[in-house]
Amino acid sequence: MLEWPRYSVYDSPDYLDLRNKIANPGPGRPKAWAYPWCVLNGRLEKYQTCMDFGCGSWTNLTHHISGITDFLTIGLDLDNLQQDTDKVRFFITPTDRIEFPDNFFDRVFSVSVLEHVPVAQRETVLKELFRVLRPGGLAVLVIDWVFGMTPSLLQQLSVSQYLGRIGSQIYGNYDFAKLIDDYSDIVVPLEAIDRAMLPGADEFDENAILADTDILVSLSDQVTDVELFKYTAPGLILRKL
Repeated sequence: MLEWPRYSVYDSPDYLDLRNKIANPGPGRPKAWAYPWCVLNGRLEKYQTCMDFGCGSWTNLTHHISGITDFLTIGLDLDNLQQDTDKVRFFITPTDRIEFPDNFFDRVFSVSVLEHVPVAQRETVLKELFRVLRPGGLAVLVIDWVFGMTPSLLQQLSVSQYLGRIGSQIYGNYDFAKLIDDYSDIVVPLEAIDRAMLPGADEFDENAILADTDILVSLSDQVTDVELFKYTAPGLILRKL
């Protein structure tokens, strides 16, 4: 399953409630739809063990997942962790090793994290995410995608005072097509994917997506030291074989 943000997500009767409970970054920001999208499409059920990789310190996604599953949910990040509860535990973790057994989690969530992982570490991170996911389990992944990414823009983003201040240095757009192709013996998309919509695919038509009036696009209104750019956050759901 692959989905770019569309206004239809706001048609869900649960959307506003979810946005307000999980995070409320404003309707013009990708995370305003990304967190609710994960919950609405993650096929969460009671007694599932879930992980929120790169949970951060300011959203309630980890706690909200646990409220649905009524079971153990783990939040992992490099620092700035939240408070544990009886069913939610937070751990500081390096990116190259997740200290949990193989096939441990029913669901693995990662929202706007992979593009902030250095390119040389991305393969290791993915292998770890898939290692701890049980067969039949789902990896629910969202990336921030910058339209028209150029070396010049990437350089500006890499030294941006705003991104540095929030600890979110970006290392370039993440290639969903490469992920699917490279790990096809481990995970498969939950549903058939049109590769013209798939970031990184040879068939990928970025201009066609930008021309779609239903897509949510945010401008860099808060990143004042970078040239104007457009970005949004496609989501991908993979099932482990």
